Amino acid sequence: MNRLLLAVCLVGYATGAYITPFVRSSLARRHLRHAEAVAVASEEAAPASDVEEPKRGMPKRRGRAKRTERKRPVGSTKGFGTTGTGLKFSRAPNAAANCACDAGIPYGECCLPCHEGAAAPDALALLRARYCAFCYRQPDYLMSTTKEGSPEWQDDPTAWKKGLLAFCDRFVFEGLTIVGQPILGESESEITFSVSLVEKGSIKMMVSTERSKFVKSEDGHWLYESGEVTYDNPN
Repeated sequence: MNRLLLAVCLVGYATGAYITPFVRSSLARRHLRHAEAVAVASEEAAPASDVEEPKRGMPKRRGRAKRTERKRPVGSTKGFGTTGTGLKFSRAPNAAANCACDAGIPYGECCLPCHEGAAAPDALALLRARYCAFCYRQPDYLMSTTKEGSPEWQDDPTAWKKGLLAFCDRFVFEGLTIVGQPILGESESEITFSVSLVEKGSIKMMVSTERSKFVKSEDGHWLYESGEVTYDNPN
């Protein structure tokens, strides 16, 4: 029977003759049985594996996780940096770098202690620390060293912080200069200073000159109260 089927197939192939449905179905069944036998033999010959097969619908993934699967760092907040890990918005340098206030000493020995919570010893030290807070994008320090109820105080801390960050991001602070002799008192001080600013995305420089008033709080901390500001464009 097998030889007969093979002869019919060869004749049909060579002559283009019509092969009956019976012949086609017989050939199909023979090929199917042969394929099943080969598959069983291959499974029996293959070595056993201890690796667990992935579950259906959950294929193994190699490489980095997709962006949507990456977890946000613990303690992160929207808009204003982090509390712990994650992206930091402060531009503060390391402690060994020169301080931005142009005092000529390292940041760790100058304004960093104030930024970490130490009280400024006098109004001039507070002025330098506040200038560095603008340079290093530290709005919390600027807000905490402003006298409550003064003209510069804002009742909405979120809006206040956004405004300070926007100002820090708009300008590059090129230097602080103390103008004249500061008037340093026991509870009140007045200091005149100028700041060179360059607006980002342009080469336009602006000089801001301010006469500021500082007061000492009841707990002995110096605070910024108010200032009279004039602007000059040297370009």
